[in-house]
Amino acid sequence: MKWNKQGLIFSPKGEFEWMQSYALIPTADIISNDTIRIYFATLDREMYGRIGYIDVDMLNLKKYKKYK
Repeated sequence: MKWNKQGLIFSPKGEFEWMQSYALIPTADIISNDTIRIYFATLDREMYGRIGYIDVDMLNLKKYKKYK
């Protein structure tokens, strides 16, 4: 598989208490034929690390299906 740089596809905007800034160490997992789950580390308001994920469309990585 050849690497295809996509640029920034996700950035926390502070809408959740547990996800205020940064999306570090992204790790991708293909969970279905059309969905990629990307796990990442983020920081809360107190600067403690938290783990979250976003599900993105495989053909359009900027289309979020879900995040948690």
